[in-house]
Amino acid sequence: MPWKNGGGDTRELAIEPAGAALDEFEWRISSARVTAPGGFSSFPGIDRSLVLLDGDGLGLVAGDGPAFILATDSQPWRFAGEEPVHAEPLNGPVTDFNVMTRRDTWRHELEPRSLRAAQHLAQRADAVFIFCQDGVLNAVIGCGAPIRLGAGQGLLVQDEHHPVEMHPAPEAQVYLVHLHRIT
Repeated sequence: MPWKNGGGDTRELAIEPAGAALDEFEWRISSARVTAPGGFSSFPGIDRSLVLLDGDGLGLVAGDGPAFILATDSQPWRFAGEEPVHAEPLNGPVTDFNVMTRRDTWRHELEPRSLRAAQHLAQRADAVFIFCQDGVLNAVIGCGAPIRLGAGQGLLVQDEHHPVEMHPAPEAQVYLVHLHRIT
């Protein structure tokens, strides 16, 4: 789908409520290909987190702050959606992973994890989005059948009271998005 500001395209991975417009969502998870310098779309009242999935880096300037580079090994960068942000891909296109939550009703945590052995996912949020960045991950909810995630695929687990086990095959790089309802 096109960016809100018309400057590029994004792949929407999950949104609440389903089918919500860009000015109506409670939370949204997406991935975008950034090919040229430009400003981020404005999302007043939205908290955002951003990581870089591939590419040589993304130069960022937020408001009047100093410039910095977001790299694939950087921790998630958090910022307010109404803050003016200018981005410039370094040495060619980059792909980002973006989480947005409406500040007065939801909050989120974006957690990178390298999995080389099975791990239990503690249910500490109202919803969790598991995004497999690299490798293969088999997710098992309760006693259910494994759900296989390849690179670039995600799984939304919400309103679930069963344990979730994550089994890399043989290893996987994942991002966990923990979504917490405030109201």
